[in-house]
Amino acid sequence: MQKFILPLIILGIILVFGGFAAYTFVDRPTNVLPTPSTTAEPKESIAPSETPVGTPAQDDSDPNETTSGAQYVAHTPGILAETANSRRVLFFYANWCPTCRPADADFAAQVESLPDDVTVIRVNYDDSETSAEERQLANQYSVTYQHTFVQIDSSGEVVTTWNGGQTDTLLKNIQ
Repeated sequence: MQKFILPLIILGIILVFGGFAAYTFVDRPTNVLPTPSTTAEPKESIAPSETPVGTPAQDDSDPNETTSGAQYVAHTPGILAETANSRRVLFFYANWCPTCRPADADFAAQVESLPDDVTVIRVNYDDSETSAEERQLANQYSVTYQHTFVQIDSSGEVVTTWNGGQTDTLLKNIQ
């Protein structure tokens, strides 16, 4: 009887870890792996505390000033009110997330391919830079993990949600 206890314990551990691995990797988007087109660096380097994450390049303007049209911006207090007249997509991002970082770079590099009336707002999720307001947004929209997208209307109601992807997925899902 004692000869079977150790192998049973080892088998149980393998099953638990195998189940966890299967749960973690099931239903993951296939288009978020870095490729030459998605690993491009953003056009400008912006500190996390500044609003613009990626905007169309402008040679003669203030780098902190966003342009009219499509935007990719970091969440700041008041950004939801400032962008109420555009189609808004909240991108719940974590700085430690291996699929969020390429998506972040892709949005910044391809902001010009977004429709002019779209604002993608990068909301920190469960990382060292997450504010209380960002945590509240995650709770409000029932976001349970990073790399979740929530499109909201002008009154803050959910239009659609999806998980994973980059610019091409956003363009397919936005309404």
